[in-house]
Amino acid sequence: VGGDEVRIPQPFVYRSAISLTSIWPASGPLQGGTAVLVTANGIRPVGIDNYACVFYNTATRIMVSAEQLYISSLLCTTPAFPYRASVSVDLISLNEDFDNPINFSKTALPKVSFTYKSLPRVSSVNPMIGSIEGGTKINLSGMYFNDLENENALCAFHISSTNQLHLKSAMIQSDKNAVCIT
Repeated sequence: VGGDEVRIPQPFVYRSAISLTSIWPASGPLQGGTAVLVTANGIRPVGIDNYACVFYNTATRIMVSAEQLYISSLLCTTPAFPYRASVSVDLISLNEDFDNPINFSKTALPKVSFTYKSLPRVSSVNPMIGSIEGGTKINLSGMYFNDLENENALCAFHISSTNQLHLKSAMIQSDKNAVCIT
């Protein structure tokens, strides 16, 4: 400026953009606490940068720290989310300054998403008693059954006389009804 030299205290650094490629698992409960493996391209070697995962939609943005496992994978724990939603996930470099994170993600790429689901709630079980030989059809009523993955939905039956627990597949009929066979 006017022939005077101006020096910036830290040099400007060019970096490749980070592009998320996947998140696993891609869904979890509203309460948070799901450990998710995030894979991405453009991550610097372990120990150089600090990263954070950002879970967001148009109304809510929540940032959590990320633990870098390898050059292309990080581990984040999902934060609690206020309502059922599919949210975008982004990765940012904290660059030693949590208050002014640098977002290197490519905004033109499709976003990686995570779906927050409600835990199912059972309000009634009918019938309450069945044969010890099994084969009794049990009807469950409640809420949020569709938030379960059908192949992962289980009913647990406790046999008090032998103190055994039997797990049986549940058949989700609707968001409010499921069936299990003892």
